[in-house]
Amino acid sequence: MNVQQNHSEHIRTVGAASTVLLKNESNILPLNAANLQTVAVIGEDARAPSDLNGCPDHGCIDGTVAQGWGSGTTNFP
Repeated sequence: MNVQQNHSEHIRTVGAASTVLLKNESNILPLNAANLQTVAVIGEDARAPSDLNGCPDHGCIDGTVAQGWGSGTTNFP
């Protein structure tokens, strides 16, 4: 049974609406490794999650929370 239906279309719509554009002040973009000294990545997504299916009921928070938890959760494909 296909329970995903048209979810991929919804995911693309939400992803496009969530995109952040950067202002290229002083022509800093794209980053040039030869001129790069340091980069800071800050926030919940500063590291990859240990395992997308790592919590038995998805009741832990490890990076971005992609779904709720409890009896209605399932593992990510």
